[in-house]
Amino acid sequence: MSSDVAALWKDKRLGRLEHLGYLVWFPSGLVSNKPFAQRHKQCRRCHTYYRSLWKASSVRATDTDQSTTEQNELVHSQTQSKKKQTPSTTNPTLEATEEKTASVYVAEIALRVLIPYRDGALLFNEESGISDTTASFLEKPQRVHAFISALRKTLGDRFTAGTFFLGGDGRYYSKEAILRLLYTCIGFGNVALIVAKDGLASVPAASLAIRHYSCEGGILCSVNRKAAGKEESFGIQYLLGNGGPMRDIFLVRFRNQLDKMTEYRVAGIEPEIDISTIRQYFVDENRHYISVMDPLELYVSQIKKWFPVARIRKFLQQHPQFLLVDAVHSIMGRYAYRVLVEELGLSPSQILRQEYNENYGNMHPDPYKESTYQYLKERLAQAGSSSRAKDRNRLGVVFDNEGRYALLMTPNGVLSTQDSLAVFLTCIGQVIPRFSKVFRGVGKTFVHSKAIDRVTDVLDMSLYQGPCGWRYMTNLMDKDKVDICVDENGGLGCSWIRERDGLFLVLCWLSLLSWKNENRSEWMSIEDVMEQHWNMYGKDYHMCYFYRAKTCNQKQLMKSKMQTLFDQMAQGLSWKDMHPHLDSKKYKDFLNNLRMEEYQCYNPFEGMMHAQLGLCLYIQDNYRIILRLSVVPTGKESTTVNSIQVEDIIGLAIYLQVSQTNSNGACFKNDTEEMCKPLWEFVQSSLTDDWLETNAYVIEKQFL
Repeated sequence: MSSDVAALWKDKRLGRLEHLGYLVWFPSGLVSNKPFAQRHKQCRRCHTYYRSLWKASSVRATDTDQSTTEQNELVHSQTQSKKKQTPSTTNPTLEATEEKTASVYVAEIALRVLIPYRDGALLFNEESGISDTTASFLEKPQRVHAFISALRKTLGDRFTAGTFFLGGDGRYYSKEAILRLLYTCIGFGNVALIVAKDGLASVPAASLAIRHYSCEGGILCSVNRKAAGKEESFGIQYLLGNGGPMRDIFLVRFRNQLDKMTEYRVAGIEPEIDISTIRQYFVDENRHYISVMDPLELYVSQIKKWFPVARIRKFLQQHPQFLLVDAVHSIMGRYAYRVLVEELGLSPSQILRQEYNENYGNMHPDPYKESTYQYLKERLAQAGSSSRAKDRNRLGVVFDNEGRYALLMTPNGVLSTQDSLAVFLTCIGQVIPRFSKVFRGVGKTFVHSKAIDRVTDVLDMSLYQGPCGWRYMTNLMDKDKVDICVDENGGLGCSWIRERDGLFLVLCWLSLLSWKNENRSEWMSIEDVMEQHWNMYGKDYHMCYFYRAKTCNQKQLMKSKMQTLFDQMAQGLSWKDMHPHLDSKKYKDFLNNLRMEEYQCYNPFEGMMHAQLGLCLYIQDNYRIILRLSVVPTGKESTTVNSIQVEDIIGLAIYLQVSQTNSNGACFKNDTEEMCKPLWEFVQSSLTDDWLETNAYVIEKQFL
């Protein structure tokens, strides 16, 4: 307790109450100690009368002296909420599929407080949100409230009038943070909130719920592919009303508001909101509405509309050992069990590490890390020794913590997302029956290989290529240009969700294989499908080496070196002139047939020009190298290297591609890393050790 507050408490000029799980100090003259009374109220939505409890007090933000309300006087307490009378009416305007029998609760706003905010140390991440260590959020929980305050100033009146979705990936501290977000939204006068049951919602399911309920946006306590725990990472991200991430214009406005945020408001509610049970709350004489729903059930209902569930169920019943899933103790274990086991008939033993844990079992939930997928790789290797062909060609899946990404593996190695999409496009109407009549096109980033390009050229499909970042893909979906997109990290998404969805990728493969093997006497495996495709369209070996910077000096070095390359290319220098130390004899074929391009594009949807996005090296017709700085999205009008701030740089991504148009059936046996090795040696020789010193960076390999 501060000295000023202690003096006021001693003079009995301050009172205290427990609301919202906090001990809140307020001027004692504002709240009467009269007993509770009962009266009848009328619901403003369904016009029915019900009895509720009310308190003879009315405290508003304007009544509370700002100088006597300090953040360090809010002490969390473990108070239990009490159940109010529950009328049998339901909300006719905001009703989820599973809420028809939900309880209706009546609550009162007992207190609103205005709290100064003095901490501006917020770090943006690559998913258009803020993130930091969990310990920093525990030490300064006002960061959670500050996110809502900045959002409210960015949206203006749309914040108070709109409906928002609240959820998260279930990591440590997320449930408490969701409650903080909820009470802050009510404190700022928000009208309606849709809250995920237990605060658990995968990002695809959250995106679907936002679109289903026509929400203004969604606020998720989630960090993509980062470990969870008290000593690990925590963050908050915002999805727009279309179900996708912040766009450039919105992002720069939000970031500016967050940088200059000085205060926020919190409301105390009786009874406390319980998000562990599906129910509805009418707060403060129906000025606010809160609905707790299960986004998983909404997601399942949509899956049934888009995929041939009966055909896939029959396929999995005939081949019960075909699919093997690793949920790495994240919330995706629940989604995999609900969809694959309960709806499609997969054996429960085929889902590994299914039990949800808020620390993810102390595992790293990045499916592209070798330490994460090693366990599944060993299980698939055991199946590879089986005498049955149906078991030898099993499909293994590793999900991330949010449901955005899924790594696909066979006993022969990693199955890339872009190769998978190229196969899907050849029979898109059979994979997703909804696309049998109308399929608008495909979107991809410039770092992807030409595997998708060759298929769209042959089939005369629309193909759009853009910068790295899923927000550019959602622009295409919003303009009805494309139906399926893939991002630079291997995430695949569809227009009906507007987010990357790992389970969607798995269901596409199951739908494809169930169609290929329907009424066939001979089993057609994944290997047969891919080899047939590569013999017709050719194959691309494609992978990425990512140098993650550790220090500010490394980020500054990356920025200056990339700018030097762009400047030298603008002066007309060749790659050999830029790197005179290269062995001309060893790399003669590369240097004599190399051309350089700066990748830039114009965004017609937001009127922005994106320049110096990457440096592309084309060697003959079969090799390609792309150098790209990976940065946090800032929403600036130009993403040139000059406009990139050092603190926004994440690292350097190097994309390698080797194309084979005449494989003669042997392409499946070639190893991707071995095929890309000559290009990798050429890059390492070109970029000297002072730039890419191996011991100074965290090097990550990713098979795209």
